[in-house]
Amino acid sequence: NNTSCGVTALNFLKVAAWNESQWIDKGNGFTTGNQLNGSIISSIPVSASDSIKAVTLASQIPSENPLPITFYDLRGSVGMDKVIIYWNSNNALDSYSFNVERIVYGMFQSFGPVLRSSNNSVISFHVIDDDPIIGYNFYRLLVTGPFGSTDTSFVLKVWYDPPHSELVFYPNPVVDQINIPLAQFDEIKAIEVYEISGRKVKVFDALSTDSKYDLTLDLGDLISGKYFLRFVPENRFARIMIYK
Repeated sequence: NNTSCGVTALNFLKVAAWNESQWIDKGNGFTTGNQLNGSIISSIPVSASDSIKAVTLASQIPSENPLPITFYDLRGSVGMDKVIIYWNSNNALDSYSFNVERIVYGMFQSFGPVLRSSNNSVISFHVIDDDPIIGYNFYRLLVTGPFGSTDTSFVLKVWYDPPHSELVFYPNPVVDQINIPLAQFDEIKAIEVYEISGRKVKVFDALSTDSKYDLTLDLGDLISGKYFLRFVPENRFARIMIYK
């Protein structure tokens, strides 16, 4: 049909199942029909514990069944101050390239190196995001074929909640103002305020950094809720609650 492209070899088809984090290979137990009309039964049972949300077709080899879904096995993990995006490709031909994109200001933008496959065996790749936002980060793979054709993976959602420094500040919860003793820092150039979703809502810069005094920030224009403070350039974080 129009959404699954062309089927050229039924025996090389697979059932692909989506569990909200990756595509799972459910195999090919039996196929009927022809290239225009047919059916396929998975060789691996689909159980309720799999939490399957969608099912479609994939191909065992890249030279047959030019389908939009391939097994990239895209995943993400969180380190101390970074997000690692990694994936496996077991059907990439020579000259296939992979580029990770992430959403920045509502649009997907490429970051990191462009990685290329070298053969059609199982290959593992990874790219490190050294500057994730606090909250949800959204990534996808842009795959370019040897003749310039492109395809994109599903969108991967990774929650980044940085380690919280044992910083002294008061009061917490905050009503309008927060006081931060500067003696606990080596250097402060700016303080950024983030919503729990990861959206930056305020920036305090050109700060007076005399360690003899406490720094007072006015947060009176923010609504009640949870927020992160990010201290630049030390890249330390604190979680605060604002009550009105």
